[in-house]
Amino acid sequence: MQLFIAFGHDGDGQNKVFAVVVTRITDLERLRQLEGIICTGTKRELWQDKMANMMEIFAKQAECDRICMLMRPGWSKVMKKYGWQPKHIEMVKEIKYG
Repeated sequence: MQLFIAFGHDGDGQNKVFAVVVTRITDLERLRQLEGIICTGTKRELWQDKMANMMEIFAKQAECDRICMLMRPGWSKVMKKYGWQPKHIEMVKEIKYG
């Protein structure tokens, strides 16, 4: 697993962490993919361009055939400008114990 961190400052001169992305590389039967499993942060406009570019650079260096990111639906508006297309939606069902 890999951890990517977006940090810098937003004009106040103090460095701070704005986002983190956790990825893993998975070797599937016919391809290798970089999977983004966690992405969270604030002030997205400060880091989204660099993070999207870094994910692609890293995937190429790791000889991945594809990048697959699990995202909330709202991210589809942002990622379209980087050439991403929605393919699937992850479905989740909460289970209550007891």
